[in-house]
Amino acid sequence: LKSGHEKHGYIWATDFDPENAPRIKEALELVTFILGAEIGNHLLLRRLQVLSARDMLTGCLNRNEMNNYVDALSNGQISPGKSVGALFADLNGLKRVNDSQGHAAGDALIRAGYRVLREVFNDDEIFRAGGDEFTVIVLGATPGDMEEKARLIGQYAAREGAVSIAVGH
Repeated sequence: LKSGHEKHGYIWATDFDPENAPRIKEALELVTFILGAEIGNHLLLRRLQVLSARDMLTGCLNRNEMNNYVDALSNGQISPGKSVGALFADLNGLKRVNDSQGHAAGDALIRAGYRVLREVFNDDEIFRAGGDEFTVIVLGATPGDMEEKARLIGQYAAREGAVSIAVGH
């Protein structure tokens, strides 16, 4: 079973009448072509879903996915009646790093900022809203929870080194 040049598996037939071998071979070729194409399409759709939902630099959920999530929250499709905490995190100094050290260093700073957020929040709560900005959406959070998490971000950022994050919640 394959699609394009990628192999997905094998199919074979046993215990058949040798007189029917040409017809069985033809049927198996057709079945494997169809199954290979279906598997390939399924894998492509899965990859497209990941690409449309994930930020390629950090791997976190992207702005598109954040907008879909906020819409679902607003429409009551997710946890109706449950409190929602929001935290906004903006990396300090990204432009300076990009200008003085290059974009590879700026990208490293963005990834480091995301690592800090991952120490405090679950992956499915963190969204890269754009550039050096992240939004975190936490279901069932209290103002005290968000205050504590903001404090932890500062603590973990200091431990990370050159990462400075402005936070509002």
